[in-house]
This record gives sequence, C-alpha cells and structure tokens, in this order.
Amino acid sequence: MSWKVNECEPLVIGTSVSVDKRQEALDLFQTDPPTTVLLLTARSGAVGLTLTAASHVFLLEPNLNPAVEAQAIGRGLRSSASQLNLSRF
Repeated sequence: MSWKVNECEPLVIGTSVSVDKRQEALDLFQTDPPTTVLLLTARSGAVGLTLTAASHVFLLEPNLNPAVEAQAIGRGLRSSASQLNLSRF
C-alpha cells in the first residue's frame, strides 16, 4: 500500500502485510534515503524489529498495555541516531 502525502511516500506495515512485504518495507526504510516515513501498528511490529534509521517515534494509537508502548519506544532507542524525538497523541 502506497500513497503520497506532501511528496512523501510512507511505507505501511499492518497485520495484513505478508512477512516478505514487511521485510521489504523495513529494508527500504533502513537503507533508502528518500524513504523517510514508516507507519506500523504496535502489534504488527512487536517482534524482532530494530529501526536504526529512526529519529522520531510518534505514538498514535492508544494502548492499554504499557509494555507495548515501552517496546515501541525501545525500537527507536536502539537507533543509531544521537537523539530520539518522542511524541504521544
């Protein structure tokens, strides 16, 4: 699934995305400089995900389990960026 938002083409990973397509999207996000936005649900990215190219984490979906939110934040903290910007909505 792909669409343009202000000249940005976000990659989207949801629970219906196949394992192969998920890996393809993650590889693009990590290595392709024009790919700057990755949208994923906390549930779909719960296992084996390190976003070393991430500099911002936006938590958009409310979650009643604080461990899930902490894990989402941790994905960005494993990043090689010197500073991680976190925003909750």
